[in-house]
Amino acid sequence: MGGINIHVIHHIFPQICHVHYPKLTEILKATADEFGIEYQENPNFWVALKKHMWMLHHLSKPEAQVERYGKSALLN
Repeated sequence: MGGINIHVIHHIFPQICHVHYPKLTEILKATADEFGIEYQENPNFWVALKKHMWMLHHLSKPEAQVERYGKSALLN
């Protein structure tokens, strides 16, 4: 997917070289699974783009709220 599927690592480790993102992504997925956190990803670029555009449209509304969902919503 051009690297967008492993881009989350950049936000966790901004100083790490991108060549390490694939391996770190696998570690992140395993760690999320270990702690019962749902790791969410999109199957392809077009699905990711569609969801992103929907979110931008949703957030453009003054009353917009982002609901917590999935297993990670239970971690308060």
